Formats: sequence, structure tokens, C-alpha cells
Amino acid sequence: MSNRVEYESLNDLLEDRGLIDDEGTRVEIKSGKGGLPNGFWTSVNAFSNTVGGYILLGFHDVTKEVIKDVEIDRLQKDISSGIALKLEPPVAPTLEVLRVAGQKIIMVSVTPADTHLKPIYLVEKGKKGWKRVGSSNLQLSKEDIERMLLEKAGKSPDSYVVGGFGLRHLDTGTLARYRQRLQNLRPTHRLLSKTDEQLLQSLNCLTYTPEKDLWELNRAGLLIFGQEQYVRSVFPSLEVQILRFDEPNWELTAQNRGRKSVLEGRALFDFVPDLEETLLQLFPPTVKVTSGKIGRDPDPIYDALREAIVNAIAHQDFLAARYIQIRIFSDRLEIENPGYSKKPVELFSEPGSLPRNPLIAYAFEIVEYVEKQGFGGSIMIDSIEKAGFTPPKFNSSVDKNSFTVTFFWQHFMSQEDLTWVAEFGEMPEDDKKALVYAKNNNAMKNSDVRRLCGHDTLKASKVLQRLKARQLLELHGTGKQAYYTLTVPSTPTLPDFSTRQLHFFDVAEGVKDRLAV
Repeated sequence: MSNRVEYESLNDLLEDRGLIDDEGTRVEIKSGKGGLPNGFWTSVNAFSNTVGGYILLGFHDVTKEVIKDVEIDRLQKDISSGIALKLEPPVAPTLEVLRVAGQKIIMVSVTPADTHLKPIYLVEKGKKGWKRVGSSNLQLSKEDIERMLLEKAGKSPDSYVVGGFGLRHLDTGTLARYRQRLQNLRPTHRLLSKTDEQLLQSLNCLTYTPEKDLWELNRAGLLIFGQEQYVRSVFPSLEVQILRFDEPNWELTAQNRGRKSVLEGRALFDFVPDLEETLLQLFPPTVKVTSGKIGRDPDPIYDALREAIVNAIAHQDFLAARYIQIRIFSDRLEIENPGYSKKPVELFSEPGSLPRNPLIAYAFEIVEYVEKQGFGGSIMIDSIEKAGFTPPKFNSSVDKNSFTVTFFWQHFMSQEDLTWVAEFGEMPEDDKKALVYAKNNNAMKNSDVRRLCGHDTLKASKVLQRLKARQLLELHGTGKQAYYTLTVPSTPTLPDFSTRQLHFFDVAEGVKDRLAV
């Protein structure tokens, strides 16, 4: 955070603190005249249970102009005295007194509560907990509370015992295929000498329940190896929706819902090959299809997309009861799964993993369904850059509990781009990337710079401020509506997608029966 304490306007404050596009999501702007506004403690509670946020007191609710004569000392006292009375367990926000347009305001900073403290409850609301979703505060659901309590206990969501499911609910054919793949890949692996029950215990897919004196399937075991009817009954939202759109811009309306097909879920070990076959119809690489057998030249784009789809399956939040969705446009492909990334997006190019479902990830890694844990992001980035395309865009949203990766079908930093950006003299590489992105995409936001350069919000804001100071970019709007456009002439280098037709390959015979159009 910046050390500045005086600002000319609210916009100046938000831009300096790297919050220019966060108003409404992570920033609330309130009056505070006459005391703490209604909903203040609900927002503190919601921010503490999710991604954190900021509450600015001393502004008009509608015009966002500074209010004179706000009782700053009274507000500070009310906040300090209310922490222990309003929240359980108490969380302590940080207070800063700043000057905006010559008037004092308070900036309340709420950090996400530690895992061992969540869920945080609001006592005055009948001991209910709240979470932040977009610009709204919503009450924690039973699934939210269960997820937090599991994390507090050091357990993963996929280790939770479903109850009433055992070995008889397994698909023996799926388990045999798992053994066969392991045999082909690692013929001396220790798991091959074990019985089915011992293998599942070694994979931590069976959990011993002392009060029942028996081994039961947990979520990981049922999801990876369960019979389809039981997988679908416990996880009805386990499916992949594929939407195709002819235009680059997507706006879901009654008139424009795209062309939809659905790949229904079953045991994850068998579901992944279904998705790999279906993958061939999701993008136009150099692929040969002969005699029902798929053959292809080594293709880094295929590798990147496969990694993204398998990661969406393995790392999704199965408690969220939402579908994985793949959206295909003429200029890009988006893969969205329920469940935000526990690994910060800016660290995706570095090794290290924080899997939401570590048991599923481990079982997948053994049979090489996924690369070594912690390298998925770098594989996607390296593969796409190797192909010479624009780096993929990662968007992880805690408040929406979703993760999206976007692949662009456009080359990045072409020779024409390099020649164009050189006209503006020396500048840091991050500034060049941001400027070319703004040129090729007509506009950009702070979030685009974060993804493009791997920066946090504040560093990305500094990049934009430097380009704005050089009068190369112009700021439009405020808060979450803020975006930047070029102030200098540009020659678009994007390919013309208006006449481009994507070629969708036929689904392999083994998958066609499972794809409901």
C-alpha cells in the first residue's frame, strides 16, 4: 500500500492504492455521517470470510464526493469498541485517517481471516456468517461452512466421507483400467501388488470409520472410481457444458445462448479420456483424423488445453454444485470451473501447488493424468508462448468462487508490434506489454495488467500510471468500471475473425454416445 495520506479526489486515492477497478467488489464507499452506516459490520464479516476488502467512510453514498464535518474520532471509537462485541471470533481491521480534497476520511482495511479462525460470525445477526460475492454480502451456506470447517481441521474437501458408500459401489472396470494404465506406465510400482481394497487405502480413497468399524468411500474414492449412477446421484452437477459462439464477444441473452452440448460426468478416471477426445473439437490445430483413430503432430496448444481441462476437473469445488463450462469463440476459448485457485495467479509460472482436492490430484499424478503437481500453470504458459500466441489469461475470483483460463488465438508481440512500441522510446518491458495489449484489444483494465505481467494490484496500477503520465493511455470511468485506452494512433494487428470459420472435428465414436447435443 502507498504511504501517501493526502489525495485530490476519491479517484486519485483509488488509483494510488491500486483499487481503481475494485470499487463495489473489494471496496465499499460509505457516508459515516452520524455514526457507522448500516451494514458496516456485515461487510467487515463478509470481507474477513473471503478475500478481504476496504471500507471508505466520509463520502456521499450517491455522488461519492467528500462530506464535510464527519466525526472521525467517534467513528474510530465505535469501530474499535465494536470489534469484540460484533464478531466471533473477533477480527481487527486496520484504520487509516486520510485527507481527500482537504477533508478527513477513514480507510478501514479488512484482511482475510486465518483458516484456523473461519468461519467468522456476526453476533448481532443471530450468529450468522457472511461472505462477499461481487458487490453483495451473502449469508454463508451450509456448504460454505462445511468447507471452512474442513480446512480448519486440516482436511481437504475430497477426504470427506460421503456415508453409506463402500467397495460395492465401485466400478470394477474403472478400477481395472486404472491398474492397467499404471502397469503400462510404471510396471514395478508398489500399488500393483496390492488388492483393490489395499490400493484404495494407499490412495487414501477409503477412510476408516471407527464408530462403524468399517472402511467407507470418501469423495475422492467415489469420484474417481464410483459407478456412474452413484457418482451422478451424489454429484449431479458433475458435467462439462460446451458453448459455441460465432462472434468474438459473448453476451448470454435469450437470443444468444450459443450452441450447447453437454458431456455428462461419470467416474473421473474414465471422464478424463472422454474430455481428451472431445478436446479435438474445441480448437483448430493441425490434427489428422483417420479411421476413427486420432493422430496428431506434437502440438503445444493441445498440451496447454489438455492441462487446463484436466486441472479444471481435478481442482474444481465439488461443493459448489456448478458445472464446468467451456466457451468457444472465434478469437478465444474460455474454460471456467467452480472453485477459485488456492495458488495466487501471479505465481502460476512458478513451481508449487495448493490443490483443493489433493487426494484426486495424487491419484491423477500417479497415472500421469496431470503433470507433477504445481507445474500446471507453467505448462500452460510455456506451451502457448512456445507456439507464439498471446499468453493465456488466468482469472481467479474468491467472491464468485470460480477460476477461468482464457486462450487467445492471436500472435503476441509481432515484429509490427515491436516496431510500433519502439516509437515511444525506452520503457520497462512490463510497460511495453501493457501498451501492446491495449493496442490489440482496444482497452485494458488493471486486472489485464495483473494477468499479463504477473503483478499484484498495486504494481499493475503503477504500470498504468506510468503510461498515463507519458500520455500514452487515458483513464475512463471509476471504480470497477474503470478502463484505459490508447491516446496514440495504432494499426490493429489482430487477424480478421469476421470471415474465419473454426473447424470442429467429429467426436470420436467412444465419446459420441455420451455427448448430448
